[in-house]
Amino acid sequence: MSLTSDIKNELCEGIIPQALVDTFCYGLLYPVRKEKPIYTTDIKSVEQCYTELFSGNVSSETKAKNSGTVFKVSIDADKLNQKYNFYYHGINRSFVSGNDVDTGVFLRGVFLSCGSVSVQKAGYHLELSVHSPEKREQLYNLILEQGMKINRSVRRGVPYLYSKDSENISDFLTFIGAMQSSMEIMNIKIYKGFRSNINRKVNCEAANIGKTVAASAKQIEDINYIAECGEYEKLSSDLKELASLRVENPDISLSELAKLFDPPITRSGVNHRIERIRKIADELRERRK
Repeated sequence: MSLTSDIKNELCEGIIPQALVDTFCYGLLYPVRKEKPIYTTDIKSVEQCYTELFSGNVSSETKAKNSGTVFKVSIDADKLNQKYNFYYHGINRSFVSGNDVDTGVFLRGVFLSCGSVSVQKAGYHLELSVHSPEKREQLYNLILEQGMKINRSVRRGVPYLYSKDSENISDFLTFIGAMQSSMEIMNIKIYKGFRSNINRKVNCEAANIGKTVAASAKQIEDINYIAECGEYEKLSSDLKELASLRVENPDISLSELAKLFDPPITRSGVNHRIERIRKIADELRERRK
């Protein structure tokens, strides 16, 4: 099943307080268009919401498609509008007073009717697609009143609200009663963030290892060149000690190399000795030109 299906099934299973059933019904009807009072869904639980709550005022037709079963719910919009007044472009405050509880129940109905959540390359995408610019503005303001964030846009002439921020989406789903789906989204975000941090750390460590190996190879090349020129025995004891330790330990960092000296020295001490060896090797190369 899709993420939207999971969320809507969870919402349909949630209990609506009897006193707020009309608010929930109003949310289900709010996105319905006067010119096309038909709701199509492939989610059985959503179809049952309409047929059970609006019994006698809706009819459902089942169609089989390649993608699965589709339910086409025809709504007696004129009759139901007499009670819910959902043709009104504003929000009927007799059903939605603006407090958290009834607003959440209302938006639950709206999401079941016209909402979706999908997973895209950039992350999650929540959308509420209403076919009325006025109703979109009313929903936009209502959601902002509750302290949540959402954006407005238009696609092929159809106005809609959307969010691509996983935290905002999680907050919205929690607010409308889909707590389980909300937690799942946040858990996945945490997991992806954790995995991303590990990958960055691994890549960083791999890059550092690569630099260490490359630098070590150049240092050993200088040491070998000095030996080839017959100048190794002329090195001071501290440089001979460094040369011996580096050749024996080509894959360790300067900090690790410093600990092998007896007694141990600092990283800067190792680096200073390496510079002296490099200069000796460069001078020998210059002489041979």
